Amino acid sequence: MGILSRFDLNYLRPLQSDEVHSVTQFLRTSHEEIRRKPINAKFESSLNQQILKIASRRSSRCARIYPTDNSLKFEIELRNNFIKNCNSLLVEDCFEELESKLVEQYISYFGKLLPFQYLYTDWLAEKLRPFRVTLKTYSKPTFCSDYRHIESGTN
Repeated sequence: MGILSRFDLNYLRPLQSDEVHSVTQFLRTSHEEIRRKPINAKFESSLNQQILKIASRRSSRCARIYPTDNSLKFEIELRNNFIKNCNSLLVEDCFEELESKLVEQYISYFGKLLPFQYLYTDWLAEKLRPFRVTLKTYSKPTFCSDYRHIESGTN
C-alpha cells in the first residue's frame, strides 16, 4: 500500500474583465504583507506571467497565486508530517474527516497571509466565518471531491 507524500489543493477565483487590471497590485500588496511575517515570499513578473510564490517547495506548506485564463488561482502543496497524519484517514475511509482537515489547512493558511481589502479574497472571507464554526466537528466538508468516482471509473 502506498503512502501519500503530498496533497495539492487549489481554488480558481473567477475574474471579471474589469478586475484583471488590479491583479498585479493585489499580488504585490500580498507579497509585501507576507514578507512582514517570518515567511519567505517572492513575487515574479514578466510580460506573460505574474506569480506570487509563498514559502519554499521543500517546506511542509508552500503556495502560489497567479492569474490563469479568466481566473486567479490559489494553490497550496501540503506535505511532510501533516500529510503523514492524513494517511490513516485515507486508509480507514474517513474521507469527510480527511477533506475537513485539508480544507482547514488550506483556508487557515491563506486566511493568515492574505490582505482582505481586495475583492480577490472575497471567497476566503466568505469561507472563514462559517468554517471556524464547523472546523472542529468535521460535520460538513467545504469542498466537493470526485476522487471516489475517478477511482471506480464512473463519473
